[in-house]
Amino acid sequence: MSAYILTLIIQTCGCVTNNNLCFLFFFTAQIEVIPCKVCGDKSSGVHYGVITCEGCKGFFRRSQSGPVNYQCPRNKACVIDRVNRNRCQYCRLQKCLVLGMSRDAVKFGRMSKKQREKVEDEVNLVKQRGLNGYDPISPPYSQPTTNNNNNNNSSNQYVT
Repeated sequence: MSAYILTLIIQTCGCVTNNNLCFLFFFTAQIEVIPCKVCGDKSSGVHYGVITCEGCKGFFRRSQSGPVNYQCPRNKACVIDRVNRNRCQYCRLQKCLVLGMSRDAVKFGRMSKKQREKVEDEVNLVKQRGLNGYDPISPPYSQPTTNNNNNNNSSNQYVT
């Protein structure tokens, strides 16, 4: 980020005495442009190593607090999106893990320059595409098939 842009940000938010705090505020606002990687809802930052919403952050935290035995009623092939994310805990947790969420990924302090550049590139890509760029396929290595039974509201299923 250029010094000129940083100066404009500092002047705009009025935090002349603490440039790092101002930059952190600006950068967090930029990350929020990227939708939650798990469900596509509005993200609130990087949690457990992945850009997620508050709901997925809390779900992952609760799943890690003790032993869980989630079961999938639909052949471990549920679509996890903003509307359906609460229907299958098993598939939601698997998607969190596939995307790289981990208790070990909790980091304190600054992001490296390479990490910031990667996020900035993704922010620019999301802004170019608009917010419709979220891909709800869960898990990401699934292939769509048609579902002939009516046990759920979705006509498409994803098979691993």
